[in-house]
Amino acid sequence: MSKIFISYRREDSKNECGRIYDRLLPVFGKKRIFKDVDSIRHGDVFPKAIKDAISESTVLLALIGKEWLNAEDADGNRRLDNPKDWVRKELEFAIKDKRDITIIPLLLDSAVSIPKAAELPKSLQGLSVINGIWIRPDPDFNNDMEKLIGVLKEILFESRREFIKKLTKTTFVGTGILALSGISLSLNKSKKPNVVIPSFIPHLGAHSKERDIEFVAVNSSGMITTRYQKRVPIFTEKLGSSVKLGLTYLPKGHFLMGTSKHEEGHRKKEDPQHQVDIAKSFWMGKYLVTQRQWKTIAKLPKVNTALNPEPSHFKGDERPVEGVSWHEAIEFCNRLTKKTGRLYRLPSESEWEYACRSNTDTAFSVGSTITPALANYNGGFTYGKGPKEIYRKKTSSVGLFPPNAFGLYDMHGNLWEWCLDYGHFDYKGAPTDGSPWIRDGDVTKRTARGGSWISHPKDCRAAARAMYGATARSRYIGFRVVCSDEHIV
Repeated sequence: MSKIFISYRREDSKNECGRIYDRLLPVFGKKRIFKDVDSIRHGDVFPKAIKDAISESTVLLALIGKEWLNAEDADGNRRLDNPKDWVRKELEFAIKDKRDITIIPLLLDSAVSIPKAAELPKSLQGLSVINGIWIRPDPDFNNDMEKLIGVLKEILFESRREFIKKLTKTTFVGTGILALSGISLSLNKSKKPNVVIPSFIPHLGAHSKERDIEFVAVNSSGMITTRYQKRVPIFTEKLGSSVKLGLTYLPKGHFLMGTSKHEEGHRKKEDPQHQVDIAKSFWMGKYLVTQRQWKTIAKLPKVNTALNPEPSHFKGDERPVEGVSWHEAIEFCNRLTKKTGRLYRLPSESEWEYACRSNTDTAFSVGSTITPALANYNGGFTYGKGPKEIYRKKTSSVGLFPPNAFGLYDMHGNLWEWCLDYGHFDYKGAPTDGSPWIRDGDVTKRTARGGSWISHPKDCRAAARAMYGATARSRYIGFRVVCSDEHIV
């Protein structure tokens, strides 16, 4: 049974906790809510009871009032700094738990905010990046509780099995194993999902290693409601003595490309929505190509085009390279191919959208909205019921935000990404096998996908498209590479 664990500090929020509990009780029932000693049977060992209760819970509500962060013990020491403090231990149990438990901070006063990482013990610093919910005193209490109850219903009453089935768009078989386009995912609750790399993957698969990733899903308000852990195959290409390029494996599969007119932000160039069958597996860069990687490859002998080793406006070795034309991105791929003996190229537009969606059909890979905590875009604008937050006004280092379910980072925002395809104003006559659309169309233009740091969130959707002149150099455009075994251009 899915449960709610309430974590609170008595001297900080005893009365508020009681009121919240009383409001949740008629909705979820006593058996679904764990509240401190009231829920521990006489004779049970307290530490074990707490740990067991958290391991059985789907949600932990962390009540944070004015005294939560700096409450002191009888000796004047901050309680959170004591490893034996029970509020700290409860959160540590939840953070370390290997299952999917959603931690929701409840902010009990308009003057309270999520603590900053520097204010927390190292073991609790993950709390600083979790979206919270205001539960304020009257007259706002009932409205805030209705919002919380809606979120809890969404988390508790949606079948985990059905959610994963929807997320991966595959079918379950009786053994508890997912068949996901050539990848087997073990659903044994005692272990993290294991990815079995198919034997047909050439050279890269033989030298890849499995890496753990955590990807997330949000509700319609943009709050993270689910976290999933998964293992994905990663191949590391050595570019120089200390410079590496990470690639993640994408299985062949199919998806609906484009959108219906009902999706917010829909434009005619995303029509008609059509099924694409990605006929061949491929490997894609985990990140946008960074300035460090660009400088390393720019030092190699020219193939067709000279490369400026430092074209970017926003400087930083781990920031993505920008200010490069489509032709220069192709030159990067050509030099990398010549150096490694493996074919590197830009993705086709359909490969890019398939990779971005990562087997989801929502506007964003995380759900029906996006937040500046999950992507770098113009946070002064909102999408759906998502929040209006920070606008960074520049690129961010790669890997700053959670990846999608394929293990790819920054697929929404940061920089538009060059694709192979010629410019086309809609999908009429587009290929349906994952290949690039390099006939007809505007040969002077190329497509770009994903949105950038300056984009409105609607332009960072999985389906959003842009076209730029192939010679354009912009601080809004970068690229990532694909590695495959066939020359397609």
